[in-house]
Amino acid sequence: MLQPNIAVSHGSNRQIDSASYSDTGRRLAALIEQRRPTESARELFAAATDMLIEASTADQQRLPVLGFQLARAEQKLEATSARIDARLRPLFADQVERLREFINGPNAIATARKQELALIGEAEGHLADAIGVHHAFVIPVVCYVYIALFGYFGGRHAEREIAEIEAAQETAS
Repeated sequence: MLQPNIAVSHGSNRQIDSASYSDTGRRLAALIEQRRPTESARELFAAATDMLIEASTADQQRLPVLGFQLARAEQKLEATSARIDARLRPLFADQVERLREFINGPNAIATARKQELALIGEAEGHLADAIGVHHAFVIPVVCYVYIALFGYFGGRHAEREIAEIEAAQETAS
C-alpha cells in the first residue's frame, strides 16, 4: 500500500507497475502526484513571505541580495501557478498578486526599508551636526522603542481579533 507513495514521493514514477498494484494504490499515487504542485507552491509562498520579513529588518548590504531572491521567488511562484489544479489557480494567482505588491510594487518592503535606512541616516547626520555625535544615537533608540511598542500593541490587537473569530466560529458550529 505504501509502495506507490514512496515511489511517487521520490520522483520515480517508472517504478510503479499498474498491473501489480491495486486500483487504490494507483489512485493514491495519482493523488500524491496531483498535490505536489500545491505543496511546492505553499513552500515557495512561505519562503517568499519569510524573505519579506527579513527584508523589513535587513541592513543596507543585505537588501540587494534579498531583492534578487524575492524576484527569483516571484518567478518560481508564477511558474508553479501554471501547474496547480485549475480550481485553485485563480485563488493562488490572486494571492501571488497580493504578494507581488510587497515584492516590487508601490508597497515594496525592501524599497521602504531602503528609504527608512536613508531617512534614519540623514536624521542622525543632521542631529549629529546640531547637538553632537553621541547624542545623535537617540534617533535609533526612539525608532526601536517605537517598533517594540508597535509590536506589543499590535500583537495584543491580533490576539483579540483571533479570540473574536474563534468565538464566532464556536457559535456558528
